[in-house]
Amino acid sequence: MKKLAALAIVMSGLMFQSCGGFKYGDTVKQPCKEVVNPKKFVRGEGQWTQLDPGAASTGAVRQARIALAASLGTKVKEVATSYSKDVQISGNLQLDQKLETMSKTVVDEYVKNSFVACEEVLRLKDKTPSGQTQYRAYAAVQVDKKELLDGIIDAISDQEELMLDFKAEKYRETFEREFDEYSGSN
Repeated sequence: MKKLAALAIVMSGLMFQSCGGFKYGDTVKQPCKEVVNPKKFVRGEGQWTQLDPGAASTGAVRQARIALAASLGTKVKEVATSYSKDVQISGNLQLDQKLETMSKTVVDEYVKNSFVACEEVLRLKDKTPSGQTQYRAYAAVQVDKKELLDGIIDAISDQEELMLDFKAEKYRETFEREFDEYSGSN
């Protein structure tokens, strides 16, 4: 059995050698992947391939905003849930829901107004089956965490019913704790 295993290893080695060994591709740096300060910004990235460079760019920015909205929406919901537990208002389901809805509205507004931190369009070597040139665009959009937090707190403060039980500093602490954990996992 040991001889059979040794023979298989030798044969595999000869096979790879006759094929020229392992072939490695070129390492390609993907555009718009530069490191940003995760303590200061939340970032979404996207890419899009299209026959028109402008349409590819528009699609990439749209995809980046969708990615940003998805990650922010999930994270802000976690913040609202953690905050409710921290201040022990989870018994008031209506208040929890209003707080979450208000936060989501502000997040949606900030995602729409997020800024494009990076945008690059590349012409691809491979053409379509009909011979047309294709373009792939990469984009990254960002939101400043402090501005987002301040926007949520301001929106909640404008709602008298929410403000009765809302403690802005406690929310700020919860937001920063949850987003620090989020930044560490990205």
